Amino acid sequence: MQNIAHTLTRTLFFSLLMILFGLVYEQIVFIPNYFITTVKNNSELFNDFHSLTNPIHYHALPSIVSVLIILSYWQNKKIAQGTKSILSICIIVLLLSTFYLVKYVNGFLFFNIPLFEDKSLFDLALKWTLVNLCRIAALITALITVNKQMKTTT
Repeated sequence: MQNIAHTLTRTLFFSLLMILFGLVYEQIVFIPNYFITTVKNNSELFNDFHSLTNPIHYHALPSIVSVLIILSYWQNKKIAQGTKSILSICIIVLLLSTFYLVKYVNGFLFFNIPLFEDKSLFDLALKWTLVNLCRIAALITALITVNKQMKTTT
């Protein structure tokens, strides 16, 4: 049973790390482009470049794995209540902020949903930046928590 808990904890750490790297990549590579160009230009480039795959293919697997492992943690009595709570809060922040971005930002930036007059490209890019930094902070907190848990399960 100890081996299973140890394997799950390491898998969770790796999955969260994958998500973190994806978000940092967005922050460094994708977001700055939206501060200096048009939505139409970026949407066309994004859709042309991602004709075969999409960033969701990268983010989906580690996100699902992370949620499932954290849910399994709630069944494990050996994992401290504080660890479970911190990880759950981090994942909830991550999921809600991602939902917000997908619903209120990404549709305009990537999928040719027409912009309303009160939404400028700069404002959307700024929202994406701020929410993405919150997601990164939640992931770093989760990674520190999982790292502490790995030390107790070894």
